[in-house]
Amino acid sequence: MFTSQNTWKLEGDWRYLDTNQPTYGLGPAFPEDLKTEMDFNLLRFYETVYHKVIPDVLLGVGYHFNHYFTIIDHSPDPATSAFGRYYGGQPVSKSTSSGASLNLLSDTRDNPINSKQGYYARASYRVFPTWMGSDDDWQSLETEFRIYPRVPLPGNGILALWGMTWFSFGRPPYLELPAIGWDYNNRTGRGYAQGRIRAEDLVYGEAEYRLTLTRDGMWGAAAFFNLTSASDETGTLQSPNPGGGVGLRLKLNKHSDTNIAIDVGFGSEGSKGVFFGTGEAF
Repeated sequence: MFTSQNTWKLEGDWRYLDTNQPTYGLGPAFPEDLKTEMDFNLLRFYETVYHKVIPDVLLGVGYHFNHYFTIIDHSPDPATSAFGRYYGGQPVSKSTSSGASLNLLSDTRDNPINSKQGYYARASYRVFPTWMGSDDDWQSLETEFRIYPRVPLPGNGILALWGMTWFSFGRPPYLELPAIGWDYNNRTGRGYAQGRIRAEDLVYGEAEYRLTLTRDGMWGAAAFFNLTSASDETGTLQSPNPGGGVGLRLKLNKHSDTNIAIDVGFGSEGSKGVFFGTGEAF
């Protein structure tokens, strides 16, 4: 939510999840036979307040709370599973993180729902100390940059580029480690299920080509390709896992230029899926 002249921005992320999600261990994409099913509940409260300091640049402070509970590791031997090894073989059924953030945001996009020009840049440094209620002291740093260069492409197509880094420090809870699909907007890694790649550090890049198929703009298409480099259990970034695919776009609202997106994506180790969304992935 923005105030007049975009002087202030209020940004919230409140969630309650009762869900299940497989995990494969820390590092690049692992084979499907290493999958372990997990159940968990999540109570989340994020709220960040930004203020414009100079044109197109906002500075913000935030509070971030995550409480995972009723965590169930369905591995035949939870003490030796990826989740169990992370906690030294000790049973863990809940985790809590509570902390603050310092954020920097710059946004010159013409339309954040379906950008055709401009750029978006964001950095967020978060600290989760025990004195604020976290189980352990840890920190994270997220940066991302999106740009939409105006280059001549067939059919008046749009080229979109996205780069992101996500690093953690200290000892975050396992389910709060950087992971595909758990980024700021939950849109990374089309071609992989959410959480398929998880690590202490992630570096991500994606390119997408968007094309209008009909004169009235009702139908469109997109092709995308992404790379994800994840650190292994030694903390070393490994060779990137590729992902990519194609999709259709159906105009939902001409005034806001919102599309319904239907994408088919493929990744390493046999990963694949169909991905739905309103608005473009980035």
